[in-house]
Amino acid sequence: MKLRLWQAECINLALTQYQNGNSHFLALATPGSGKTLMASELANQLLKNNMVDLIICFSPSSIVSQDFKESLQLKTNERFDGLIGAKGRALT
Repeated sequence: MKLRLWQAECINLALTQYQNGNSHFLALATPGSGKTLMASELANQLLKNNMVDLIICFSPSSIVSQDFKESLQLKTNERFDGLIGAKGRALT
C-alpha cells in the first residue's frame, strides 16, 4: 500500500529527528487517518536500519492494540507478541 503524502513526510521528519539525537516524536492525526500504517512503516525502517532493537506500542484499547500488532507483523515480517525473539509488543 502506498503511503499518503503526510505519512511519508511524517516518517521522514521522525527519522530526521531520531538521527539528530532526539528520542521523542509525537504524531497527531484524526481517527482513521492512517497513523497505524504510518507508524508501522516507521518501525520497519527503524528496525531495518538498526536504529532500534525493539518496538513497544501503547494503545488506548485492546482492539487498537491488536490492530497495531497485526500491522507491525505484516509490515516487518517479525513477531510482536512480547515473547523471547519478538521485535516488540503492542499493549493497552
